[in-house]
Amino acid sequence: MKKNFRFINIFFLAGLALSSCSKEDIDSVFTDGVAPTLSSSVNRVNLVPADSSKNVITFNWSDPNYQIDGEKSSHNVTYTLEIDSLGKNFAKPQRLTVTNAVNSLVNGKDFNRILANLGIADSARNYSLAIRLKAALYLPSTELVSNTLNLTVSPYSTEPIALYPVPDNLFIVGDATQGGWNNPVPVPTQKFTRLDKFTFGGIFQLTGGNKYLFLPTNGDWGHKYAVANAGAAGMREGGDFIVDSGQDIPAPLTSGFYKITVDFVKGKYTVTPVANSELPPASLYIVGDATGGGWNNPVPVPTQEFTQVSNGTFELSVPLNAGKKYLFLPQNGSWDHKFAIANADAPSVKLGGKLVADSGVDIPAPDEGGTYRISVEFINKTYKLTKL
Repeated sequence: MKKNFRFINIFFLAGLALSSCSKEDIDSVFTDGVAPTLSSSVNRVNLVPADSSKNVITFNWSDPNYQIDGEKSSHNVTYTLEIDSLGKNFAKPQRLTVTNAVNSLVNGKDFNRILANLGIADSARNYSLAIRLKAALYLPSTELVSNTLNLTVSPYSTEPIALYPVPDNLFIVGDATQGGWNNPVPVPTQKFTRLDKFTFGGIFQLTGGNKYLFLPTNGDWGHKYAVANAGAAGMREGGDFIVDSGQDIPAPLTSGFYKITVDFVKGKYTVTPVANSELPPASLYIVGDATGGGWNNPVPVPTQEFTQVSNGTFELSVPLNAGKKYLFLPQNGSWDHKFAIANADAPSVKLGGKLVADSGVDIPAPDEGGTYRISVEFINKTYKLTKL
């Protein structure tokens, strides 16, 4: 199909710096161009981790045969592959750009990343993609669009594999803890916070020289996490844990507050001393014009008072006004201390992010008003909002 394109050559300004050319507009006329034909080496891609560095698919296309003043031009042609889920009409496609080429090879790692960016992550499912090519010479007005290919794909999971099955909850028990060997243990103070799918964390007061264990079920001695050799070097600071056997874990020699992290992917725990200034608050409140109580301090309770649900984690369900702001306070009625954020313009802060203590700026409320469950954890000092 023949298309005519006319535009003012945008490169003439560069020529003025090199010669005494006139300032007249230099016109170039595109007299021909044919939409490229797109094809692929396969119509199904079942990705596996072993394919990460291998080319899993090749896209080929025909020359669009751009003509400038009757002469063929193959230079400065930009080709862009657009990849989207079938039925999404390329509303928000993933793009691969190639300059001056007639094919594109995609390896497994890059292709799997494209799928993940499209929200395609279940390795047990097959998904349908739509793929097309756009060619352009100099300006968007010269764009030519290819036919659309359909491709069946399945991604591979990039999640790590846990060394041991991950429990739903985790608790600490032992004479190194405030609750001693009593089981069930006191909660929420001796219940770990789940930091991610595979990791738990907590900040606990430990008695130096004593011992402890991890329990997946509070009140049950049927299962436990211990160590193979409590006398091995470095076990007071961390090491490998084992399941349902072994010896009690030795606490650090010095009494104090310690952050304990338990990683079920590596099968390891770490124990790190914590300064008093870094301890989680004993209580937590929300204040700000995003809330019903506004900036009045003290705030109304119990509606703006958080509930502690685990060691270092607080939760509250509260209505929030869109476009307003708020802060977290460890003590109701006092402005002496607060928890805010470093940058209100950072991505995603309206739905979660990192907290800073006694500095920073107010936290912006979500763009949509409504009731939100706010979870604040002080192990890594993060917060998260979920609309109810």
